[in-house]
Amino acid sequence: MEIKLDNIIELLEMDNPDWAIYFDKQTYDFVTFSQEIAGDAEVGEPYDHLPEWQQDERKAADMVMGDESDRFIRLSKEEHVDEYRMIEDFSYSIKNESKRATLLKAIRGRGAFRRFREHVESAGLLDEWYDFREEGYKQAAREWCEQNDIAYED
Repeated sequence: MEIKLDNIIELLEMDNPDWAIYFDKQTYDFVTFSQEIAGDAEVGEPYDHLPEWQQDERKAADMVMGDESDRFIRLSKEEHVDEYRMIEDFSYSIKNESKRATLLKAIRGRGAFRRFREHVESAGLLDEWYDFREEGYKQAAREWCEQNDIAYED
C-alpha cells in the first residue's frame, strides 16, 4: 500500500491546532478528531449522550489514545512545516535584488506573513510563491513518510 503525498499535503495545509490528525498504519487512512474529544478520551469521559457523529469521533479518539502498539502516527503541521522558514527561503530565492530586499525586509517582526503576502502579490510573484510553497509542503510530506517508514507515491 502507498499513500498519496497530496493527501498528506491537504491535511497539513488545513491543519488546525484544535484538531488531532493521526495516520493508521494498518488501514493507510487518516483519523481526525478534536483536541477536546481527545481530552475526554484520555480521562474516560462518558459519551453515550453525544450525537452519533461525535460518538464516532470519540470512538476514533479512544482507539488512537488507547493504542499501545504504535499503530497510529501523529501528523502535525507544527512539527513538520516551518512556514516562516519557507517564506524566508522563498525571499532569498528571488533573483531580482530589489524584490528580494523588499521581501526580506517585509518578513521581519510582527505581521511578517501579512506583509509578505502583500509584497509577493504586488511584485507579481504569487504564482511562484504558490509553486515554492507547494514544493515545500511536498518535501515535508516526503520527509514525514520516510521518517515513519510509510510508502508513498508522488
